[in-house]
Amino acid sequence: MAAENNCSNMEIPIYFNIEYFKKDYLKDFKEIRKSNPDLNLIEYYNLIRKTYFNLHADLSRIDMNEELLIELLCGLYKNGEFIRFLYDEYFDDINYIFDNLGLTGRKRHLSYEIFVEVIKELVANEINNIDGKIAFISAEIQEFILNEVYKIEFQINPKKNTYKGKLSNPKKLAFLQVIGFFDLPIMQNLSEDKQNEIVSLLLDADKKEFVYKNRLNLNSIDPTYQTDKYTAYQHIGEMEKILNEMQ
Repeated sequence: MAAENNCSNMEIPIYFNIEYFKKDYLKDFKEIRKSNPDLNLIEYYNLIRKTYFNLHADLSRIDMNEELLIELLCGLYKNGEFIRFLYDEYFDDINYIFDNLGLTGRKRHLSYEIFVEVIKELVANEINNIDGKIAFISAEIQEFILNEVYKIEFQINPKKNTYKGKLSNPKKLAFLQVIGFFDLPIMQNLSEDKQNEIVSLLLDADKKEFVYKNRLNLNSIDPTYQTDKYTAYQHIGEMEKILNEMQ
């Protein structure tokens, strides 16, 4: 019930029902680790995502080409999960095909020859849209695994506010800069003096004694002077880090 992943020598089982997948994928991981002890869970999840991405990409590439779709599906004959999918989704259709082939009793089983005939009939019947169902399930599994990866990454690297305590006024100025406050149209249309006046109100600071000495002079023609002179400029990196941790 497995298909070989192009990016690895190990085999990743392919499921065609997300509930079956959720029930067994961790059991599969345990089994695969017996011969790949260094494989961790994140790596396994990435292999799963690549496997279903490749399946989804193959279906997209085929794009209504019945011959190529039949060839792809016939390659899944030995995949027990695919056989289960066929019976789950197309039980009545398969029995109808058996009837048309004149099969009764023990003859009503999917030998490879009969399997091929079943696939041809299902693909020919556009109402069943077999490739669309598989693509949908593949996308569901990819999304589920991506969410599982996010959970693990969040547990390993939880986002924390690394800054403790109150921000000084120079740091507040730097923070206003990194959130784009000075790029707002209303600010851009004001003179530098008016901008300083607004900032002084926000920070409860004296415009001349504080704002002129500390605000970011983005129009400075001397970057070295700006870096050395304006205290707020020196806090840009720290404020960017705080903002990133909030997102």
